[in-house]
Amino acid sequence: MTRSEYLMALYDALNDIPAEDRTEIVSEYRDFFDSELAKGRTEEEICISLGDPVTLAYAIKQRRGYGKPPKQPPVKRGHPGSFRAVRIIMGVFIAMAVFSILGFSVTYEIGRGIFGIGEKYDVDNYKDIDPGSAESIKIQVKVADTIIKVSPDNKVHASLKGSVWTTSEKAVPKLEVFRDGSSLIIREQRESLSITHFSGSLNLDISIPEDFRGRIIYEGAAGNLTSYGLELDSLHVKLTLGDIRLEDIALDDDLSIVSSSGNINIEKLKAKEAYIKSSSGDKKLKSMTVRGDVTFISSSGNNYINDMECDSLSVNSTSGDTTINGLNGGLNAKSTSGNVSVTLEKLIGSIDISVLSGNTELRIPSYSDFTIDCSVASGDIDCDFDLDDEHSGKKSLRGSHGAGTYPINIKTTSGNIRIRD
Repeated sequence: MTRSEYLMALYDALNDIPAEDRTEIVSEYRDFFDSELAKGRTEEEICISLGDPVTLAYAIKQRRGYGKPPKQPPVKRGHPGSFRAVRIIMGVFIAMAVFSILGFSVTYEIGRGIFGIGEKYDVDNYKDIDPGSAESIKIQVKVADTIIKVSPDNKVHASLKGSVWTTSEKAVPKLEVFRDGSSLIIREQRESLSITHFSGSLNLDISIPEDFRGRIIYEGAAGNLTSYGLELDSLHVKLTLGDIRLEDIALDDDLSIVSSSGNINIEKLKAKEAYIKSSSGDKKLKSMTVRGDVTFISSSGNNYINDMECDSLSVNSTSGDTTINGLNGGLNAKSTSGNVSVTLEKLIGSIDISVLSGNTELRIPSYSDFTIDCSVASGDIDCDFDLDDEHSGKKSLRGSHGAGTYPINIKTTSGNIRIRD
């Protein structure tokens, strides 16, 4: 796409706002193209960086208070039978919900399903094992809230307690603890799966010896995970549905978290590297010291990062605000939709921030040494610092402060940029 084609598409997508605003916005982006072309970028590169013009127009209208969603192409009507199928499926799920409230349960076993009024089964399993020379502990959970903490002795203790309602005794979970090579396996096992429960709850409590320094690998389908007071080689968590809370964790190697749905809270953590990926839910990270890099990926939800020390923090947020306070390290942040606010404890690395739609605010100490390059397509730039070799335009700002040691690059497509001391 060329510059002319992009600006024309943007102009067409802004057809439902006042003509004066429409002309002003397109003029701003025409100036943005001019400034970027002067830096040596091609028209195609600039178009790609701005994204789809219809999506950009929607973001601009939202920021300016117009707020009408972009028009979508009409949906083709399918065969009437497809709608009947949808209604049948919806009816099945509604019926299952009603039956669950009444105490009914549906249980699937190999080759057959069982439907009826569920019976309550109490679960009270306990096992312990000597870890010996085990290098890792693997925890596999289907549906249970899990707590992992320090053991009072030299054994691994595990207890599974609670109750479930099901039509089949085979769907009642059992606790399994066994050794598999250099690993210990702690598993909540069910011979069949009951897909509805009535007033059921399970708690899996695990205690690890204080001197265990291996890996913990947790895989959960549903249920919250809480862990505190552990010193390990590494911790790897994969959870489909549920909240994650880690507190006072010290790792010689890396932390890895992959969460599909649920909030993540981490406080007082030390590690060599950290990787956190969340599809949905708010994330709160506080008092983290990482000797290497931190990678943070968020598809949806707000992100709060406080008092983090690392070589470099990489943040990629699709939807939601990102607030970073007390960062001591470099930063590479990308946001598709949402405001980005960053406060640096000390500028000790490069800062690179790219925002498609949202405001950006960066606070750095007044004594910092940096070279800055900011640009906006639609929005304003405001800087508190007196810059050397300042070059400022309507939508761009370049210059240096102090020794000009660390580069700061901020680019915003739709939104304001504020640099504060």
